Amino acid sequence: MTFTWRWIIAALILFLNMHRCDPCLSQEHPYLSSATVATQQRLQNALNDQVDGAFGYAVDTLSRLYDLPMWVDRHIAKDEMVAVVPNKESLEFWLKRLSDQVDGQVIILDNLVYIAPKSIADSLSMAYWELKASKIPAEWNKVDTPGLSWSHGASSIEVSNAFCQFFKFDNAWTSSVEHDHWSEHSFSKVSRLAVATSVLGSFGKKLRIADGKASVVPLLVEGDQPQSVSWTYTPSQMTQIGREYWNSWKSENPMATFQKEGDEWLINASPEAHRALVRPLIPKKKWVKPKSNVPLYSLKLQGSLERMLPELAMKLKLDISPLPLPEKIGKREVMIDVKDATVDVMLREIGKAGGIEFRKTSMDRYEIHISEEP
Repeated sequence: MTFTWRWIIAALILFLNMHRCDPCLSQEHPYLSSATVATQQRLQNALNDQVDGAFGYAVDTLSRLYDLPMWVDRHIAKDEMVAVVPNKESLEFWLKRLSDQVDGQVIILDNLVYIAPKSIADSLSMAYWELKASKIPAEWNKVDTPGLSWSHGASSIEVSNAFCQFFKFDNAWTSSVEHDHWSEHSFSKVSRLAVATSVLGSFGKKLRIADGKASVVPLLVEGDQPQSVSWTYTPSQMTQIGREYWNSWKSENPMATFQKEGDEWLINASPEAHRALVRPLIPKKKWVKPKSNVPLYSLKLQGSLERMLPELAMKLKLDISPLPLPEKIGKREVMIDVKDATVDVMLREIGKAGGIEFRKTSMDRYEIHISEEP
């Protein structure tokens, strides 16, 4: 074999070793993964729907209208009244504005928009960044169908145990969780990493993965850990970011530091500042709402359950039982305002407002289950 051929074969082996595909997520920029890019593209679309009501309801409505998974942390005041008036601003703009009213912060976790308390938001973003920037098993990028869920009024113990059972974790840490109750939620089209990060964050915990093994550890809050991380940006990326945006970003993030290393830029900043920096690198993509194959309803309802449910059942030709409701339950006053909602979504909103649950038993038949607390 000639020297030239030996050199070519050696170079080929080196190339293959360098690009060998391990069963791990690639070490790409945490906010430039395909899932995160798709989420941020959706958020940049103009909001064209007016939404009024409680914060939790508004987020649920926007999540449904724009087909974008969202979850509001249990520590956020979901009953705070808010309003969205379309003015050509983006969906992200409005989510940030609404979240500010309840002392919350919008965090992007893969394909999930998570509204977290500001007190832990930076620490959660840091926990997410550390996992995304390291080699973690590819299974954490998986989207489960169905995903983790719990019913209305589930206790913290029930939710934490359901979490451990879903992810096959040891549940020793669940014995110390608070004794409170959670609103119903079901994660759909959300990565395992995003589900774990958000739910654990609500418990003051975070996911740690070492040597491929996952465990639950305390979430360190601001002041107990550095809140900035470094990332190297290529000349091409800095060119796309542009001088004007770069200067604007620097003024908005005065704590960020940077230095040029050859043609590349090493930038040290908070995870959220890095997310803002790469925004020009994300191609704009207009979202068109898909057509629904089931009937959708837009209506505002207000009144007692005992009057509302029989009228709704008659109008939509539904079999809802048992009716009439017990007097104490029937007297409960509820108000909902839904847009482009299916019957299931409409009944779920009524259930949340009235402290009851509708369980679908067949195409047009629903059974009412009554919660202890409205």
